[in-house]
Amino acid sequence: MSAPAAALVLAAPYRDTRAADLRLSLGLAPQPALAVRALRQGTWRVELRLLGASHQVLLHDGSGAAWSETVACSPGGAALPARHAAGAYRFTSSVRHLDPPALRAAVRRLACGLAADPRALCGVYPGEDGDAVTALRLRGEDGTAVWTTWHSYPRTGEVVVTRSRLGRGAG
Repeated sequence: MSAPAAALVLAAPYRDTRAADLRLSLGLAPQPALAVRALRQGTWRVELRLLGASHQVLLHDGSGAAWSETVACSPGGAALPARHAAGAYRFTSSVRHLDPPALRAAVRRLACGLAADPRALCGVYPGEDGDAVTALRLRGEDGTAVWTTWHSYPRTGEVVVTRSRLGRGAG
């Protein structure tokens, strides 16, 4: 198997990780990225960033306020929360367990679904038959940025989905 046609093959080796290794960090400086998509959502300037160990979303509003969400694999610390809220920021995460054929089908559907979306970024890590993927998609409403991310871990049969929302007044 090879990477889904809609995805960017990332120049980073696959690391044997799992959902339990993910951590949520808010307010981190920009991390080294393998791929970046710069977008606008209303007055927000948004960067969707694929990292060597997951994702980062950077947001800047017209008043100079900045915000960052980083979900990445790191040792120690609290596991990825199912829910988190801080001011105008809301975060949820869930983990689905799939057998190998179901995971492969889910990854292919995801990559194909994001192929033509200019507000999405999908990266495939080399190896693992193209089933190790991190993807992000931005959408929103007036004054609000909303994004969804997907992280697949083929060795454990896990797909982690996060949903985040940031409204005005969060900086």
